[in-house]
Amino acid sequence: MQDGRRGSLPRRRWRWVVAGVIAVVACVAVVTVVAARDTERVVVDATTAAAVAIPATPPVLGDKRFELKVSDRSLAQPHVVAAGPGFAVAIDNSLTGYGPDGSQRWHYRTSGATFTEANVYDNGAVIIAALADGTVDTDRPNHDDPPFPQRLVAFDANTGQQLWDSRRDDLRGAFAGYRNPEGGTQTPPQTRFLASSKGTRMVGFDARTGEEAWQESIGCSKTAYTPTQLVCLNVGGADFRAVVVDAATGARTGEWPVSVPEADRPETWMFVSDIAVPSGGQGLAITMWFSTRGTVEQLPSQVVYLDTTTGASVRLGQGNTTTVIGADPRGDLLVTTSSEEYALTIPREYRSATVTLHGPDGAQRCTFAADAAPSGGEHNATAWLTDQLINVVDRGTEANPEQSLTVFDRDCRQLSATPLPAATTITGIVPAPGVTVIARSDDTGTYLDGYAPR
Repeated sequence: MQDGRRGSLPRRRWRWVVAGVIAVVACVAVVTVVAARDTERVVVDATTAAAVAIPATPPVLGDKRFELKVSDRSLAQPHVVAAGPGFAVAIDNSLTGYGPDGSQRWHYRTSGATFTEANVYDNGAVIIAALADGTVDTDRPNHDDPPFPQRLVAFDANTGQQLWDSRRDDLRGAFAGYRNPEGGTQTPPQTRFLASSKGTRMVGFDARTGEEAWQESIGCSKTAYTPTQLVCLNVGGADFRAVVVDAATGARTGEWPVSVPEADRPETWMFVSDIAVPSGGQGLAITMWFSTRGTVEQLPSQVVYLDTTTGASVRLGQGNTTTVIGADPRGDLLVTTSSEEYALTIPREYRSATVTLHGPDGAQRCTFAADAAPSGGEHNATAWLTDQLINVVDRGTEANPEQSLTVFDRDCRQLSATPLPAATTITGIVPAPGVTVIARSDDTGTYLDGYAPR
């Protein structure tokens, strides 16, 4: 087989063969890899790049600098993550690393599988991607979303070099394990930890090697994480406790009861509904829902901010229904409080809500104007920059939306609002080294727009 040509051959147990010669051009290694499993025939085409310095994430949105078309399909939903010296995109059968100027640095493409998810680890230094190869996975939970991964491939985010490839159950469980629910609001993917909690056993893995790093005996009914911690949330009746573990070592660093307003009412029981994380702070905003005993009725939510370093907790919002958006590197929280008991069942145009900004300690800092406030929803993307909050605001009705890409400062003031064409949907905003990437779809396809200050 000649260098640069693709081929295929049967293989046993994922035995990799590098075809031909590795060509080095301008510090970029181009490798054609051929693999097959049992009777399958799979071709993998991969390139790598030289390591470069990693720029800072822009503090403000800035201007549009480039546009990439990643699919001819509308709402193709690419998985965009901040990684290495820029960002990476997993879509269909390819994972591609880009620089902050939108230029391709490396790629990994396979003919025999589809990327279903991509996460970043070690502060963006490692990408682990999940692939589905079309086979039936009997280990997949019935209601897992996203799907329980069939195969994992890990990469160095800077160079694109493949680090490991695995179908091990424990690694797949760790990849699908510790996650903070999004609750329908599109916030940027955060750096994750490769860890799992099953029964009374918690296990942490080294993302770069895929090897087990530590074990701890803890039982969790709900899991969450902060930038440096793994958190177990255990609820039983009105009793709610949190156990905090150092993500690097597995050592317990704290265990506290969590006070939830109205949780002691004898006719109700509570459960954790959603969790928003201020990614720059050591804490969790925990949304609780109550259910009347003997009925299916759910009572309005309560949101409690738990400081996972001290164990202190404070209530967020004073209305009947409160939702929270986190994922801010500075640790701020966006809190929406509705006066209606069942606000989420009421059309948006008839809701009465107050949107406030809270600091890393949970204390309220400012309130947004009612006619210019960030909004949440299925496709209302939100992202935090050092000095700004970016949000897709919808001032129309559910039947006739009027969306705009809106920029706010950290004092709850609107700085700009750019209307979106009627057929355009923004499905994600991802701050990354050197650039802010906006995923946009219309009837011509799916695009990535890069923004940066001049």
